[in-house]
Amino acid sequence: RYIWHYFCTFPKFNPVETCTSVTVIPEGVFQDCNRLEEIELCQGLIEIGDSAFSQCSSLKHVNIPSTVKTIGSFAFCGAPLQTLYLPDSVESIGDRAFCHGRFPNARIPPLVTTIPERVFYNCSSMFSAELPETITRIKGEHNNGGVFGACQSLRNVVVPPYAIVA
Repeated sequence: RYIWHYFCTFPKFNPVETCTSVTVIPEGVFQDCNRLEEIELCQGLIEIGDSAFSQCSSLKHVNIPSTVKTIGSFAFCGAPLQTLYLPDSVESIGDRAFCHGRFPNARIPPLVTTIPERVFYNCSSMFSAELPETITRIKGEHNNGGVFGACQSLRNVVVPPYAIVA
């Protein structure tokens, strides 16, 4: 963590591109890296760890490759992402992975079966969310913030008929 975090102190740290031999972005490795504005994650990456890019207050764009299967809890929480594209390879997404994002819409990939608690909490610019028919469980009660809590602009979400909200 500390070697990667050291690079976050450089005056110019954009865009970053991970090398093809990287399969896991470890937990918290870029957390609080406030100079990071854009990152290109390369093919071969399988997992983005918990809080990997959490609180990167300047991170607006990230390219998630089609090899990623897991996005950890809080992975991009607090990063003001302006766009969000999740490839069909993604199988699981952690709690609060994208909270406080600034993207206008989100599409959950078809291999995801559970939407975690507060995954899009306070994404105030989100207008629509597309959930696949494969969703069987949506975690989080409304009084707990729910999946879309504090998403003031949200106007369009279709919940699959067999999904259990709990």
